[in-house]
Amino acid sequence: MALEGRKICEAGKKTADKTCGHHHILIDSKPVATGEAIINDATHLHFGKGQTETDVTLAPGKNITQGGLKRLTTLMFICE
Repeated sequence: MALEGRKICEAGKKTADKTCGHHHILIDSKPVATGEAIINDATHLHFGKGQTETDVTLAPGKNITQGGLKRLTTLMFICE
């Protein structure tokens, strides 16, 4: 997960830097409301330790994958 113009930091790290956050990927899941904690399970991948790489195995067929950097950006991908 590449990132430009922003910084990766661990979840819970206290910082005044508003460009600092960590990645989330939601797979075949409904969006999470702003401010709601994102759990780490099979459909909610939470990279709270600042990880920038992972391998994901998707079920055959169409998958809707949403990703973003906490507090900053949301992206949506449809994988077939």
